[in-house]
Amino acid sequence: MYYGIDFGSEMLKVASTNDIGDQQVLIQLSQTDPFLPTAISLFQQQNSPQPGVAVGWDVYDQRAMNRSIASSFRDDIDDEAKRLVHNRQLILAEFFQAILSTLQLTNDFAMSIPDDWGHANWTLGTVFRNGVRPAMFVREWQTICCTNAELCGDVSIFASLGSGPARLTLCQLKEQCWTPLKSVRLNSISGAKLKKRIIDWVAEEMISEFRLDPREHLEAYCQIVNSVDRAFIQLAHSGTATIDATVLGRRLQRNLDGVVMMEMAADMATSLRGALESLVKNIQSDTIDVVLWGELTLILPIADWCLPFCRGGTQPIHCSLDSVAAGTARLCAATTESNCLDNADLYEAIDTETGAYWTALLEVSESMDVIPVLRDLPVSLAAGRVPTPAAITIVETNEKRVVGAQLLIGRSPKAEWSFPSDKYPELSFEHCVLLKRKSEYFLKDLNSTNGTFVNGERISIHRIQNGDQFQLGESGPTFRFASQ
Repeated sequence: MYYGIDFGSEMLKVASTNDIGDQQVLIQLSQTDPFLPTAISLFQQQNSPQPGVAVGWDVYDQRAMNRSIASSFRDDIDDEAKRLVHNRQLILAEFFQAILSTLQLTNDFAMSIPDDWGHANWTLGTVFRNGVRPAMFVREWQTICCTNAELCGDVSIFASLGSGPARLTLCQLKEQCWTPLKSVRLNSISGAKLKKRIIDWVAEEMISEFRLDPREHLEAYCQIVNSVDRAFIQLAHSGTATIDATVLGRRLQRNLDGVVMMEMAADMATSLRGALESLVKNIQSDTIDVVLWGELTLILPIADWCLPFCRGGTQPIHCSLDSVAAGTARLCAATTESNCLDNADLYEAIDTETGAYWTALLEVSESMDVIPVLRDLPVSLAAGRVPTPAAITIVETNEKRVVGAQLLIGRSPKAEWSFPSDKYPELSFEHCVLLKRKSEYFLKDLNSTNGTFVNGERISIHRIQNGDQFQLGESGPTFRFASQ
């Protein structure tokens, strides 16, 4: 049994696999997960941690909050900043050891880390100092590109848009192996930066309404940070949120909606578009996919910003963070050759901009050993796809061959495969399209009213394999794909 642990995303997740094709999520920590009380219990065992130091499952947000507090008060609270660091390390170390014990892990596990990896995972030194250590670390883009079946071109841009600085990685498929061509780190785009802007906005609102600046009081500032953290969770789930903070006896409520968020992130949209334009400028490819994941993709219209840079009729692909842990487990199972691994110092990219706060981190990191990092994807998983027939046939009463680069399906008279409106009213005029990309085929729903289903599951885009069944709408006609 091989395990993959996603430590760098918004939530800590664990997945297992018996081989490179078997995936099963064992632990997914969320608001409703039964394992969450363990995290809360571990947190409550600490000795009166600083207000705002929350449970150990929320990796990115808590790190960003601690950085924000320590940065704002670094001239005044050196000891307090170090205590924040110490408490955080205790919580994560104990919590993570509980997971290792629960799963009875040996060294047959890998851990995914953000593309901006050294900066985000400073606590790992404490976690693994005296316990079980992973066989290797894997960058998130590697797990995404080798497990995403929706990729249909030979060029893709993998965009990590979480709480840390955004990272765009341009990759090309060469001899069934994804090879990074260029990587761009965007310090101007991050969930932490967006939160900081909202914190400052709330502070200005309090100055205007109450003549009180919470940035001058540590406890008041922590209250504002906590309220913004809660609002971000609301935004990710519902698209709107309310800031509700009581600071020094004064209560402030402000709504966060799409208009406010776009005002806060206007320069981020400009920066992201500029980076994407520079990446694709000299790329000679008919098809370019843009693959997105991370906190900001749930809060901002990132997909709309990226759409103009997709080629070949594709749309931005939003990846669930659940797939990162599962992909890491598959990579752990497939990586048996030592030439796939590099030894790299985990702390090579550490940031020292926040003074004493990071000094405490560096003191802890000095005893950290070198840990292997996956350099090259195993060829068996590099493409993330399996061979498909060179040509396919849609089987109905009579066989229908696929001719050309695409086949539009719907009630429109212009569709290559048109259905009569009186017999099939549940179909949209342009319901879906079958796309050919080299020797592979993809079925793509065109925002139809009643959806497109493959093997019983509703899809947005799906790579077709021999024997797949697809249905137009929940009660519409059903067909089967067969090799010609």
